[in-house]
Amino acid sequence: MYKMSRDEKERYLYLREEMAVSDEVSRMRTAIKEGIKEGEKRGIKLTKKVFQLSQKGCTIAQIAEKCNIEESEVKEILE
Repeated sequence: MYKMSRDEKERYLYLREEMAVSDEVSRMRTAIKEGIKEGEKRGIKLTKKVFQLSQKGCTIAQIAEKCNIEESEVKEILE
């Protein structure tokens, strides 16, 4: 059986910890990218809905209520 010296054990533990940290950073980056994509999809969907309701003649207040957003957000989308 192979015996590790103290330095080798410390190096192994250090590298293992570094790999764990690197894996966690990678998972976080992936989650952030997925969150951004999901946010973009929701924003596009909301924007389309706001424009459709506007074209149907709904008021800003009606659009805000139907989309569950603030009137200022509706105005910003329509600008």
